[in-house]
Amino acid sequence: MYFQISTAPGRRILFDKAQKAKGFLGRLRGLMFQRPISENEALLFYKAPSIHTFFMRFAIDIIFLNKEKRIMKIYSNVGPGKTTFCKGSFWTIECLGGMISKQDIKEEDILQFSAE
Repeated sequence: MYFQISTAPGRRILFDKAQKAKGFLGRLRGLMFQRPISENEALLFYKAPSIHTFFMRFAIDIIFLNKEKRIMKIYSNVGPGKTTFCKGSFWTIECLGGMISKQDIKEEDILQFSAE
């Protein structure tokens, strides 16, 4: 199942092919060992205050959100072999490196998730 991730209240669609990382292995694997994702794809994690990029083949942008889906912390172009952390985050989004600046996403923005 895909989700759309958009801004609120303007509802500008940021990613229209977002998937939720499911189960222990899905959450552990994330985007490891995969081909680079497209600009409209993202991976959504629930209760993942720490993200690593070990064994990844491309840079990603990481967005940490609180329960209200307000952006708390952004990491741009995180290359392979790094670890990021945001205490108190509730949702985490991984997307292709460079998409945060391209989509003009900023801390304090509020996002929405909707099923297609």
